[in-house]
Amino acid sequence: MRYIVWDFDGTLGWRQGGWAAAMVDALAAAASPAALTVEVLRPHIQTGFPWHHPEVVHTDVTTADQWWDRLEPVFHRAFIAAGVGVSSAADAAVRVRAHFLEPEHWRLFGDVIATLDALDTRGWSHVILSNHAPELHRIVDILGIGARFGGVFSSADLGYEKPHPRTYEAVREWIGNHPTIMVGDNPVADVEGPGEVGIPAFLVRREPPPGSASEFHPGLADLAQALRRFDAN
Repeated sequence: MRYIVWDFDGTLGWRQGGWAAAMVDALAAAASPAALTVEVLRPHIQTGFPWHHPEVVHTDVTTADQWWDRLEPVFHRAFIAAGVGVSSAADAAVRVRAHFLEPEHWRLFGDVIATLDALDTRGWSHVILSNHAPELHRIVDILGIGARFGGVFSSADLGYEKPHPRTYEAVREWIGNHPTIMVGDNPVADVEGPGEVGIPAFLVRREPPPGSASEFHPGLADLAQALRRFDAN
């Protein structure tokens, strides 16, 4: 068997508007007199999430409720920084979870299904490893691709964020002694990080920074073609 470890967010799928859109929706549901746009809110959520500090281990967080409880102050501070009143910010912060997970906002990239089909026929097996919420398994199922992945690993469950080495090691322990590569859209978390623990990695969708040695493919069809060099192995 051969395995591809896929990043999820930005590689296979995404939430429309991301975290900022979920927060805007939560604020509206809180009946706040403040009205924010995604563009106004987004600058205030560039720090505070677990993946913004991958050096910090959070293995003490053992339930989804605990994970979201730790994010509520991040949401609250962002609302306040964007000009929302204290009471409205507190009310909206507790609503973000429900709005972020609303099924109708999640999307797959258009090349995912065809690429997985092609790689399946060539003997590849698949897992997901993503810096994400505890409900990543549910999101993957909502998008209709859950059965295609032998494992779905969210950093929220692992207690480590990419590019912490332990994230890749945990997945490799699950895979066992089989050839493995990683694919994702983040040059640090999805290419440099796995490379540090000996997992070859490929960057997709987002072009690498100047001077990067990452092998880049703009879409998954291009990636699938490039992976033919492994087919004889």
